This record gives sequence, structure tokens and C-alpha cells, in this order.
Amino acid sequence: MNKFFITFIGLLMVSYVFAGCRSDKYRIEGSGSALADGDILYLITDIENGVPQDTIIIKDGKFELEGQADTATFCIIQDQYRRKFVLPFFIEPGTIKIEISKEVQPNVSGSETMDSRHITKVSGTTMNNEWQTLSDSTSVLARKIDQIVRFVYENNLTKEEHDAQYEQIAKLRNDFKGLVVDKARENIKNEFGYFLVVYYEDVIDPETHLELINSLPESIRQRSIIRAIRQRLEREQATAIGKKMANFTMNDMAGKPRNIMSEIAKSKITVIDFWASWCGPCRQEMPNVVKLYDDYSSKGLGIIGISLDKNKQDWENSTKSLGIKWLQLSDLEGWNNAAAKMMNVRSIPQTIIVDHDGIIIAKGLRGNELETFVQSKLK
Repeated sequence: MNKFFITFIGLLMVSYVFAGCRSDKYRIEGSGSALADGDILYLITDIENGVPQDTIIIKDGKFELEGQADTATFCIIQDQYRRKFVLPFFIEPGTIKIEISKEVQPNVSGSETMDSRHITKVSGTTMNNEWQTLSDSTSVLARKIDQIVRFVYENNLTKEEHDAQYEQIAKLRNDFKGLVVDKARENIKNEFGYFLVVYYEDVIDPETHLELINSLPESIRQRSIIRAIRQRLEREQATAIGKKMANFTMNDMAGKPRNIMSEIAKSKITVIDFWASWCGPCRQEMPNVVKLYDDYSSKGLGIIGISLDKNKQDWENSTKSLGIKWLQLSDLEGWNNAAAKMMNVRSIPQTIIVDHDGIIIAKGLRGNELETFVQSKLK
């Protein structure tokens, strides 16, 4: 047996050893105080259609899953009715540890009480560790924002104090976005980058969002979720601040067609308020809008309500009970409202503020932020 043959056999044996060490297997180990025996969880890997791949039944307060994964795949685990938690994570080779716990917070008396919220953590593999690190960082910022918001609403602040608090909120939101965008850019060629582009869709500004999408690998850009986001972002460019909103005509409560540009031209600035009678946050916000109208309509403020109702009687009754005095429009098509689709309204209450010529000058302002903006434009 010559030396070359011996060397060849040796290298071949080494390759078999390394092949034997490599593994595409994954193992998920879940536990936590929020899991009770008999609870049902769903593992969903088909995110686009939301079809569960596996049903998990909790036993002895934990669960385990095993399988093969040659690449990292973004997926979620959620409780049966999606009422308690939705945990995004990555299936990838290795042991993935998941913890789902109830959050303990002090009550008014100082003693501990179990909150309805849940804390979810994932670790053990490369992408899951990176995801948890980012989640921990953004959670710190989110809690700070929540604390400031509660402080503002629970205290009688001066305008200067109020403005200072909202400046802090704006800075924290910008820091939040910065963390997400930086991490997305670092991982834009892999599944983690894809996940961030989709998961934080409402955090990333449209221009940066399109930039990130265009940097994704071609195969990922062709996924239906990414194509849908791109189409929405391209539509949003037409409704960005500084653009002139498209004209449209819609019926008022009496069934009379009203041209939106003709109505906008009657005021110095106009708040277009998207709402619905069935929307709890809309009804909660409405007293602020009523007060805004009372205080500034004589100074050049116009408000046009666009209802996403389907039932005309509910729309009329709510308008009366809430004390709404301004023009109301609707096509009674609910979320298929033509104006809402044109203006890319995906949640309500939503406001779009335009000037006398229909140029969009602000979007998404509510409460004190909206009043401060209106005041600054109608001095």
C-alpha cells in the first residue's frame, strides 16, 4: 500500500467523521410559568397563509419538538386563540430554548400580582440569540415610552412640560427605529433580515423600508409578503408628507356627493379623520377632536370625518352621541372604503392633515400632538 493511498484513505475517513458530526437536526425545548398542562400551541412555518405545521399539547408544563432544518426558517409559536402570546423565532439546526412566562408586576398596594401579559424568550442558536438581543433592547425603549405616556395622561402638565415629554417620546421612537434598521442592514442577506423587514413593517419609515427591500436577495424579494409590502410602500409614496392628496367624491350622511378638494378649499388647514362607530379607540379620542373643532374652527380649521362603518344607522347614532359637528363622509364599505384605500389607511383612528391646496402637511397625529400642530399652523 503506497503512501498516497494511505493519505487518501486517511482524508476520506476524516471527511466521514466531519460529515457524521454535522447535523441538520433541530430540537425545540419549551417551558415557563404561562404553560399549563393541556394547553394547545400551534407552530406555524407558513407565515403567509398562517397554516399550522404542528399542534403542541403542553405536558408537565413543557413541550419538545424535533425535526430537520438545513436552513434557517422564520416561524411563530402561538397559543390556540392568539390571545396570550405570539412568539416569532427561527427554526435552525441546534437546540432552541423557548420560555413563556407570566409577567409579575406590583399592584397599587405594592404586593405582587400576575399581569395578563406574557414574557417570551428564545435562545440557543445563532439567529435566535441575535433576535432575543434585539428584542431585549427594543423592549427597554418601549417600556420607557409607555412610562412617559402614562405620566402625561395621569398628570396635569403645562404645555411646556407636555411638549418636553413628547420630544422625549419622539427621540425614543427614533432610537427604537435605529436599532431595528441597523440590525436589518447587518442581516439583509439572510432570513433574519427578511424577518425584520416584515415584522417591523410599521416601525421603519417608507423610504428606508424600500431601501432594505431592494437590498434583499432576489429569491426573498419574490416572496408574496415582500411583494405586497413593496406595492403598499410605493402607494404610500404618493401619500407622503409634501405630496398633494388625490381628489375624490364621496357621499355625506344625507347621501349628497361631496368633492373633497372643494371642501378642503374652505379652510386654512383640514384634518381628515378616519374613524368608525365600532372603533373603541376612535370613540375614546373623539372628545379631543370635538374640543379641537370648538377651539379652532373659527380660526381656519376644518375637519372632515370619513367613517369606515357599514351600518348607516350606527354611523348616524354615534355621530349624534359623540357630539360631532363637522362634515361626515362614507361609502359604507367598511375597510374597503375607497378613500381609506386611496390614502393607505390601515388602522383607525387615523388623521391626515392637509393645507388649503390639499398638500399633506402631517399624518397620524392625535390628542395633544394634534392640537399642538394645529395651534402652530393657525397662530
